[in-house]
Amino acid sequence: PDLTGPKPRLWEDAAVSQVLDVAESTVRSCVTSLQLRAKVIRKERAVGLVPGGKAAFKLAPNGHGSNKIKREALNEVALSVQEALRTATPPINIPFCAFNGGRDVWIDVGNKA
Repeated sequence: PDLTGPKPRLWEDAAVSQVLDVAESTVRSCVTSLQLRAKVIRKERAVGLVPGGKAAFKLAPNGHGSNKIKREALNEVALSVQEALRTATPPINIPFCAFNGGRDVWIDVGNKA
């Protein structure tokens, strides 16, 4: 992404939606493939993956992550989302940040600069 491009207030809603849509679908795919007991959260400019709590046992009885998601799984989700956004069609033209927060994963529209 071009980090010298338009400021956040000038980003098109379609570009923001594209980042969030790709991120959310990739996170949900990872939850299924990695059998995570996790909850996906979508905010106005972010998508997150957090431990799912007791309710998540029904979703993945043989999975893990109801209280704590393994570091390796968090890394896999963050890297999968980064790759999906990097290779998205049409190309993503606004900055984004996908990171393992230690207990969760967040994908933000924008960067930490």
